[in-house]
Amino acid sequence: MGTEDEKQVLRKYTELGVASIVCGAIGMCCLVLMFLPSISIVHFLVPPLGVLAVIFGAYAYWGMEQDSLGLGGFALGTLLIILWFLLYAYASVTGLAGGTV
Repeated sequence: MGTEDEKQVLRKYTELGVASIVCGAIGMCCLVLMFLPSISIVHFLVPPLGVLAVIFGAYAYWGMEQDSLGLGGFALGTLLIILWFLLYAYASVTGLAGGTV
C-alpha cells in the first residue's frame, strides 16, 4: 500500500512542469529587458523560450500527471509569444525595428 501512495504525495511537480515555468519566467525577464537600449539583443531569446514553455507545459499538464506548474508554464509561454508578436509588430509599423525594439 505504501510505495505508490507515498510517491504521489512526495512528488508534486514534474521536471517538465518546472522547466516550463522557468522558461516562461526567463522569457518574461528577457521581454522586459528588451526595452533597455544596451541589451536589445535579448529580443531574439523571447520566441524560443516561449515555444519551449508551451511545449514543456503542454506535455507536463496534458501528457503526464496534470502538473499545475505545467499549466502555468503553458499559459506564461502563450502570453509571452503573444506579447512578443504584438510588440514586434508595433515596432515594425512605427519604424523602431531598425534600431531598438
